[in-house]
This record gives sequence, C-alpha cells and structure tokens, in this order.
Amino acid sequence: MKYLMLFLSILVITGCSFSGFQPPPPVDSWRFPGAEEYFSPDNENGRLEYYDKRDKDMRACGIDPVIGDSLSAKSGLCMEKKGWYEKKGPVCEDPMFYNDPLCVKWRAKHKR
Repeated sequence: MKYLMLFLSILVITGCSFSGFQPPPPVDSWRFPGAEEYFSPDNENGRLEYYDKRDKDMRACGIDPVIGDSLSAKSGLCMEKKGWYEKKGPVCEDPMFYNDPLCVKWRAKHKR
C-alpha cells in the first residue's frame, strides 16, 4: 500500500509540474483586412469593436461565433462578401465545398 501511495503521489506531482493538459487553441480562423485599426494603441475600445463586428457578421451569416465555422458554403461566401477571409484560403477551394453549386458558380466567376 505504501508503494502504491508513493507511486500515485509521484505521478500527481509530475503531472502538475508539466501544467497538465492544455485546452485546444481557440478557433479564430476568420480575419478582417482592416483589423490593424481596431488593435492600434490609440483606439481604446478597438478590440471590443472588432469582436462585436465579427460576432454580428457571423450571426448574420448563420455561423456560430464560438465555433467559428459552418458546414455550408453559403455561410462562408456570406462572410467573404462582408470583407472577412479565412486563413486557409477561399471557402470554395475547400475540398468539402468543391462540388457545391454556389462554389461552382464562384469558381466560374473567378476563373479558378
């Protein structure tokens, strides 16, 4: 019993020294080209304005702001019309949406 308690206490101490398990990074794949003006030192409420704008635009396009992603090309194209872009590239170049009728029209328009 002594050895079991010693082993468990060493395991707990070792686990705590590595800060345990870290949560996954927040999903924040949407970017706005004019974000620098929101995050400038002169603008006191800039961050709040930026995140309010992102929240409002995401909800208008049918995207949950907490998750930050949707399973429809229509929502992604709506965000792109509002000026937002994803870090991974245009929504219609994602293999998941490649054969979506809206993306076929988008690729024909942009010649991609």
